[in-house]
Amino acid sequence: MGRHLFLATFLLAAVGLCSTASAQIQGDQSSQRLVTLAARECDDYDDIRANLARNDIQESLQDLGADTLYEPGDPVDPVREAAGQPTCRPITGWRFTFGDAIADPVTGPWGSLSVVTHPDGDLPVTQASVPLRDWDGHPVGQTHIAGAVTVGLTDAQIDRASRNTLWVQGGTTTDPVLYTTPPFAGRYGFGALRCSVDDLNGDNVETVAFPSGTRHAFCYAYYVTPPPSSGTIVIRKQVEGSDAPETFTYSGNLSYNAGGAFSISASDGAPGSMEFVRGETRPGDAPWTIVEDERDGWTLTGLTCTSQTGASSTTTSPVARTAQITLGAGDTVTCTYVNRLTPPAGVLVLRKVTRDGTGSFRFGVRAGDGGLVARPTLTTREPGGIGAVRPMRLEPGRYEVGERLPRTRDGVWRRTGVTCNGEREDANRPASVRITAGRGAVCTFTNRLDRPGRISVHAVTIGGVGAAIYQVSPIGDPSTRRTQLARTTRTGAPTRARGQSTDELPFGRYVIQEAAAVPTDASSPGEWRLVAVVCGGRLRAAEQGRVVVRITRSQPVQRCTFIHARRPAPPPPSPTPVDPVDPSPAPAPGPVPGGDTPDLVLRKQQVRSTGGPAPTLTFRLRVTNRSDVTATRVVVADRLPTGMALVSVSADPGRCLTRGPRLAACAIGDLTPGATATVRVRAQQIAPGAAVNVAAAGTGSPERVLRNNVAAARIASVRRPPQACPSSEGPIARAAC
Repeated sequence: MGRHLFLATFLLAAVGLCSTASAQIQGDQSSQRLVTLAARECDDYDDIRANLARNDIQESLQDLGADTLYEPGDPVDPVREAAGQPTCRPITGWRFTFGDAIADPVTGPWGSLSVVTHPDGDLPVTQASVPLRDWDGHPVGQTHIAGAVTVGLTDAQIDRASRNTLWVQGGTTTDPVLYTTPPFAGRYGFGALRCSVDDLNGDNVETVAFPSGTRHAFCYAYYVTPPPSSGTIVIRKQVEGSDAPETFTYSGNLSYNAGGAFSISASDGAPGSMEFVRGETRPGDAPWTIVEDERDGWTLTGLTCTSQTGASSTTTSPVARTAQITLGAGDTVTCTYVNRLTPPAGVLVLRKVTRDGTGSFRFGVRAGDGGLVARPTLTTREPGGIGAVRPMRLEPGRYEVGERLPRTRDGVWRRTGVTCNGEREDANRPASVRITAGRGAVCTFTNRLDRPGRISVHAVTIGGVGAAIYQVSPIGDPSTRRTQLARTTRTGAPTRARGQSTDELPFGRYVIQEAAAVPTDASSPGEWRLVAVVCGGRLRAAEQGRVVVRITRSQPVQRCTFIHARRPAPPPPSPTPVDPVDPSPAPAPGPVPGGDTPDLVLRKQQVRSTGGPAPTLTFRLRVTNRSDVTATRVVVADRLPTGMALVSVSADPGRCLTRGPRLAACAIGDLTPGATATVRVRAQQIAPGAAVNVAAAGTGSPERVLRNNVAAARIASVRRPPQACPSSEGPIARAAC
């Protein structure tokens, strides 16, 4: 309990939660979904942590500070926000805007910022403070959040949230940083926005969704003061001597990608370019720097930078392939790199590019008479870009270059392109090149690793139809998050989620996060409760609709089914003792967002068995909350092994349902600290073989440890009584007896 009190003190001190006055919720106060929107000002971009993915979708005028404190699937919470941005301060009076989609960015002194389409009429405005609320939307003691506003969503907004089309932005659609709005005129530049479970990219618009089992979400917007004005830098690439597209890579501080890397493709007569909106270079700021990586067989023949207004200064070094820009406010600087294909005399240059993976590739170089003259191996270390280069000096003549694709358990390598001296070659045949004393050849072999990994997500709703959103994120690489939507059309029938592809996935661990399912049939109102998750034929423990699965060489495909029941209301909880001094019972402490979490422990044992060739077995499951905070919306599911069939299931407290002959699920309700619920399952053992009966407990609260949420009971093999041979007279053979 002491840690829980410490958390409240930490929130008061670190987030500026100082008011004890109870602020009213803006909007529909009868809403089942609440969003707390908070705004913060910071002195420097480095004071703001980045979102999960660092890339050029990030719309701040400078790169941000340290990496995120979140893991894929984690909901945004006020504790981690206060810990991650300790020097940032609340903003009172800041406006937010809800919409139904994301529009093209709007430009201004603030740069280029995304906005929503079809904005809703009411614009929530942050107040001096609002009560801190738990994941269900209940106030947490006397703790408040400064510079925030809590809004109740309308039915239309809740419906959009269920379809992943409820978007929110800071500011307005014409002025996303309130640049012309007193008292904020000219005061702020955009830093970052994190909302609910959408904290992937760093743009000014995010979606609002609710992890399964929650009714309340948090959004945090960060702004820098004083802001720099914006300018634009265009990097343009021209090539000479190559009809096939050639990709050139760059580094420096211009891009927000990892290591500042970005690439541009171009061919002869078809230049390429990339545009970056960045902050003006103020006194003390480092200039924007771009460095083109060296390419064997290519010569940099030109490097120029021009300022549109003359407000910027630039320096270039063709020898170092470097451009530096001191960017002026409102200016556009264009830097053009020109490269010419120059195969070195008498030399064959082999280059290897791999996509979606790395590997070692063996080549064979044969002379015109078929004789093998070289067998080089090129190994890539990172996917994307030129991974390896091997120059070889050869006698004048014609040569064929073939490649042997390696075998790997990670997937299947495929050759996607071959170019020699800027001309496309048949990717299915050895490349043919001619080497002379005055001219060599440059050949690039490009390969892609097709991976067999796949995750398919299905939703089941029992008692009506509904919709749910799913996010699939690889642990360790959040930049490749996929979002899908499932809309059931028939009660009890699995519906596959559709959207961004979850095929061709790398092996590894993945988080699947479900946003709260909502009914889509107006005649069947209510709330869906997630009662069971089955992945790969096994029950999985879920916390706030989040499960982790693994794709391996031996199991490259995972099918996960999320099963819901329409508001299976638990029986009333047992009475809480009343304090004789204060007749109002004190509610048990629920999980504070970002604070202590429940710890459910599930135990299972077989307690009874009848005799006979098809015995009936009774299992007792006990789920206990071994923590100091309440676990909300607890469910227990039991999936029987093949060869068994359900007879009955009951819970104390709770209500149960069955799906098919082998799956039972019970909605327990809330479990207070130390409380235990008991589930009894009776099943008939039809087949004689030994098996394992597995059960899992889940909760609508966040839970850090899930390994003790799963329990199993081993089922012994049934001994069938010997079959009696019928009595008979006469010479009858009894070999079968």
